[in-house]
Amino acid sequence: MFCGNNNGCLWIIIILILLCGCGCGCGGCGKTPVVCAVLQALVNRGLKTGAFKCGPDYIDPMFHSRIIGAKSANLDLHFFSENTLRFLLAKNAAGCDVSVIEGAMGFYDGAGLTTWKTSAYELALVTKTPVVLVVNARGAALSVLAVIEGFLRFRPE
Repeated sequence: MFCGNNNGCLWIIIILILLCGCGCGCGGCGKTPVVCAVLQALVNRGLKTGAFKCGPDYIDPMFHSRIIGAKSANLDLHFFSENTLRFLLAKNAAGCDVSVIEGAMGFYDGAGLTTWKTSAYELALVTKTPVVLVVNARGAALSVLAVIEGFLRFRPE
């Protein structure tokens, strides 16, 4: 994530990670507990940590806030333009050593059944944020690798 242009503008570099679920129809893949564990680990290491939630959710940000001791913010491309979203992300992550974004639903699940608009995928593209996929492998074995392989090949950007 950066802010500015090549005309002498101050560059802002933000360390981000986005954790998202596979959204394989089962729900509850474990994104929020994983995000909370990551946030706690970062705080335990003495890092000033920021937290964000993709979409209009208000419950998960309360868990985030409890752990980091500061407000967690929502990032939603349905309500904000790309530029406004990037500005809000930079503003709310300022002063943090690292920030974590929790996706909503499945990684590609957005405003409708056939679009990735307003999804965690679009948020990652807009903010140039690396992604960690959280997959619930309960009751599965080798089939989990096929799911992961699908995510790696579906939209390779």
